[in-house]
Amino acid sequence: MSAKPSVAPIARRIRDECLASPLRRLSRVVNAIYDEALRPIGLTVAQLNLLAAIAGLDEDATAARIARALEIEKSTLSRDLARLEAGGLVRRREGGREKRLELTARGAKLLEAAVPAWERAQARAAAALPSLPLLARTLREEEPVRRARPECD
Repeated sequence: MSAKPSVAPIARRIRDECLASPLRRLSRVVNAIYDEALRPIGLTVAQLNLLAAIAGLDEDATAARIARALEIEKSTLSRDLARLEAGGLVRRREGGREKRLELTARGAKLLEAAVPAWERAQARAAAALPSLPLLARTLREEEPVRRARPECD
């Protein structure tokens, strides 16, 4: 018989106290709400956020700036940008040391057309999860997030 220690108490503690696990589940639930609303126009919430980031950064939209702004891995960004480019929604253009990203006319129209679906998803997510708007505001505050983020760069 093995003298292996029981890890069941550790597993229960992590299950009951871990902050990351419920946030990951929450993220999946909220993403599903937005993805369902955006599906009829052919976008996911990740793609919508990418289009909005490119439009919001305007002339300063580079892959590096977008990755930082959205806090996504460069590999994820590359994959998502390739899909948007293939769909004719985004294009790259020369702009100094780094290529600039911009919405095509089709991408801008789709971003505008997505607003009603996005608004429905916003309302549905807020109704289903009343504390979500407060959590989102807290996470948007740069200072607390910066202090909590591990030094990875």
